[in-house]
Amino acid sequence: MADAKTLFEKGEAAKDNKKFEEAIEYYRKSADLGYAEAQLALGICYNYGLPVSEDLKKAFDLFQKAAVQGNSGAQTQLGLCYACGSGVSKDDKKAAEWWHKAAKQGNAEAQRNLGLCFQEGLGVTQDFEKAFNCFSKSAQQGFAEAQLNIGLCYEDGKGVSQDYAKAAEWYKKAATQGNEDAANNLDRLKKLRLV
Repeated sequence: MADAKTLFEKGEAAKDNKKFEEAIEYYRKSADLGYAEAQLALGICYNYGLPVSEDLKKAFDLFQKAAVQGNSGAQTQLGLCYACGSGVSKDDKKAAEWWHKAAKQGNAEAQRNLGLCFQEGLGVTQDFEKAFNCFSKSAQQGFAEAQLNIGLCYEDGKGVSQDYAKAAEWYKKAATQGNEDAANNLDRLKKLRLV
């Protein structure tokens, strides 16, 4: 019998060839053997109902299995489940805890999400400097949403000294990646002649 990693790789190849039902079967076999990447992939399929029926509880369970193995992608997804109450009761503190674990591993999405927690005081004590630091780590990896958040921090002077030029610089980086909010903010700064 093939090992869990090989089964997962066969699932990825099937997915790439648009053989989605076959991919699900390989993911399922690999996930049953405890392979975290397969648990994450199968969890995403159940979370979004593609190409299987949506099952948020099953998605949560799969994310949790992969997350406890240290998979940062699954930890990020588990944080989203807790933040939204998807397949589990909503719990901002647990969302922040899982995002913190993934952020420590360098996961850009988790770093950005943890920054939002600090910015809004969701599951953690509100701290604009910590929010800015989280956004910075994510933005430096090229995560457009975090680049937008950095721009907002500079524009509003939250967690960092107000600096319209730096705000514009970060908005431009995010806008270049197609972030419309960043493009709109950059245009607004220009119309107000702040940059």
